[in-house]
Amino acid sequence: MEDEEPQQLNLPPPEELSLTERMYLMMRPMQRAIYWSLIGAVAVIILSGMLWDTIIEIDDFVLKGEEVHPQSIQESIEEAYFFVAAILVVGIGTIIWYAVQMRPVQKKLDALRREFTKENYFLTLGLTSHDEDVVLDIFDAMFEIFPELKQMEINSFEKTGYTLDMHPTEISDRKGGVYTFDAAEETKAGYFLIKYFSKELINIEDVEECTKIAKNKFRKRGNPNVMRLVCLAKNFDEDVLSEYKKLLKDKESPPVDLVLVTENGYSPIKISERVVDR
Repeated sequence: MEDEEPQQLNLPPPEELSLTERMYLMMRPMQRAIYWSLIGAVAVIILSGMLWDTIIEIDDFVLKGEEVHPQSIQESIEEAYFFVAAILVVGIGTIIWYAVQMRPVQKKLDALRREFTKENYFLTLGLTSHDEDVVLDIFDAMFEIFPELKQMEINSFEKTGYTLDMHPTEISDRKGGVYTFDAAEETKAGYFLIKYFSKELINIEDVEECTKIAKNKFRKRGNPNVMRLVCLAKNFDEDVLSEYKKLLKDKESPPVDLVLVTENGYSPIKISERVVDR
């Protein structure tokens, strides 16, 4: 995977994040905290069960040798039983609490994030035009759609005095071919990718190939690490729209957005509703 020379946007200093954008960015760590608390509760229950079995074995040993072992050992074992039971109760209670209270909250947060992204897409691209550089213009617009990118831009400007560059990335395959992503920006939530198809008509096989390459080539700790894949084209075949749901069947595939490049601007036609950051 090779990065080409970045294209400098030459933008003015980025605006501060709005209250809505800051609230949106807080949803992600909050959801992860809830999710990992559930994982922790399950781990506690498993370890408590293992400890319980160990205590039973020790208890049997003590009972068989009552005349040899002091009474204090038996009392200590009884206290251990009590603490293990308390841990089990807390762990099971946490799982019940998650299922009854927090799982519905997570679903609502997911729905809010989807709605936020979709509204931003239509509002922003409805006011975005382009000249000859189709990708650079929409890349600029993406900072108003995704707060993750805007936060990176603010951090970059504070550290270096420059806004973010756009990094095209070339990926070589075993056959000697090269596949290019017009933008590949690494964020805390994963890579943000843009692919502009130069063909006049894009079919579902083109989109599936792009999705597969993104999933296999942009990884972290062996797992797919793509926050969003934006596919641009002047014309999508009908099979892309009718079979778009096929892209969602693979749980490791990135969220894919389809954006039509019109004569003067852009028109989002499919916005992914996948939430993949947990």
